[in-house]
Amino acid sequence: MIIRKAVIDDVPMLKELHDRAVMELCRAAYTSDQLAGWVNKSPLEKYYWRLETQRIFIAEDEGNPLGFVRWYPKTNELCSICVEPEFARQGIGTRLMEFACADARDNNVETLWLKASLNAVPFYQALGWDYIEHITDGPLDCVRMEKEILPG
Repeated sequence: MIIRKAVIDDVPMLKELHDRAVMELCRAAYTSDQLAGWVNKSPLEKYYWRLETQRIFIAEDEGNPLGFVRWYPKTNELCSICVEPEFARQGIGTRLMEFACADARDNNVETLWLKASLNAVPFYQALGWDYIEHITDGPLDCVRMEKEILPG
């Protein structure tokens, strides 16, 4: 597995992978209507903007995408981490998280924050993220979490 920076030709795949991951991996925590609203709030055009303004990295094996992570340097938000459902729970998300944290640290970020979907809270807690508060993001219940990423 390699992790590389996303390029413009990756944008359609990023949207498709995100939508598959949300619809399959989050269905135990949200209703079908909530999931549909979640994927529909990010049209393909928004991904082109994200590629220009955010740091997006793709995990792949022999050219096949396994997942991606993106964070926004302007706000220090870890915006998304998605893994192809068939490869979930195989360490890919952990590797992507480690890569994003290292990249943020290399960009002089001391603390990252995120809005965790309810199903993902245990994953983030296992990686050392701190629960801050329960929040809503549109119609979705989420958890705001933070992680200090300073070395040592």
